[in-house]
Amino acid sequence: AIAKDPKNNAYYYYKAMMLEKNNDMEGALAMFKQVLEFTPNDFSANFNTGVLYSRQAEKLRQVLNEIPYKEQERYDKTLQEMESNYLESVKYYEKALEIQPANLDVLEVLKNIYFYFRDKQDGMMSKYETIKAKIDAMSADANMTQQRLQSM
Repeated sequence: AIAKDPKNNAYYYYKAMMLEKNNDMEGALAMFKQVLEFTPNDFSANFNTGVLYSRQAEKLRQVLNEIPYKEQERYDKTLQEMESNYLESVKYYEKALEIQPANLDVLEVLKNIYFYFRDKQDGMMSKYETIKAKIDAMSADANMTQQRLQSM
């Protein structure tokens, strides 16, 4: 299908999903990035690209937990790679949030990543506080709506 219609981003999107299901994360990333070449404001492609980078980071976090204490150099290298994947995911999550500013899934993921990097990267604590305030406000609004509905 891609060979017959190489400008149809839906084909790349579905191929990315199939590659991800088959645990070909590199291939899936390449396909999602191809979708973003055609449609940079595609929420799903941005969000899923962020998810793939986050999953790679989580796999590296598991590796970190298994590295013996004596292997500090290996630990440091793996930690750096893990953090690099998380930071790469941020730009895709932030773009997804720009497209859907009230998406709670994106807000929660970014809140957690910003919190992790709060002392490691300039500006992350500020971003964390902004996102947390937005989530808290959304939660308060939802609670008020629920109370109004219950009082009817």
